[in-house]
Amino acid sequence: EPAFAGQQTEFRLMVERSKQRHHYALYLKWPTSSESLVSLIADDSVNIQLHMAVDKRGWFNPGRLLLESTYPLGLLRCWTWIDLDLHAMVYPRPLASTDRMGDSLRQVHWKGLAKGQGVQTKQYTAYADRSVWLDWDLFPGTGTEQRLSHLCYWVLEFDRRREEYGLRLPGVVIGPAVGEKHRDRVLKELALY
Repeated sequence: EPAFAGQQTEFRLMVERSKQRHHYALYLKWPTSSESLVSLIADDSVNIQLHMAVDKRGWFNPGRLLLESTYPLGLLRCWTWIDLDLHAMVYPRPLASTDRMGDSLRQVHWKGLAKGQGVQTKQYTAYADRSVWLDWDLFPGTGTEQRLSHLCYWVLEFDRRREEYGLRLPGVVIGPAVGEKHRDRVLKELALY
């Protein structure tokens, strides 16, 4: 499952037995993941979820999976490492910015602010183009990771509001649109930049 840097991703695995042999107390774990203990007795397969913290954007590979058992007495340990060639997409960590994305002070709803309703801006329907461009150049003077984190925050914010937005990065332009597919495409570009 995709995740944001600093959160946990989930890997779903299916463990399946061959033939009619029973398998007892199989322990599965990546070095830094949650663990699962399963037995294949009545069922031919079982689905498990393993969770792992991710910290860097881009493609994340959990490494080799440990499969071991100490059944039946716990005196002997049999084990192996399995490379499943799995990857998870890790998006930049969303970071709120103090920039109001170009809202003019003339558009601030001052009466609402005076009543304690928070900062709100007036929006007018007479605009010809309602789409917003999330641009690399909106955050000058910040490093690459911080810029990507700010852009990620605004992608999620505009998606939550169901507003049309596009993305401009050096060498990458994604036209304005809305929806889950658009959001995922933009987040992927940010993750892999």
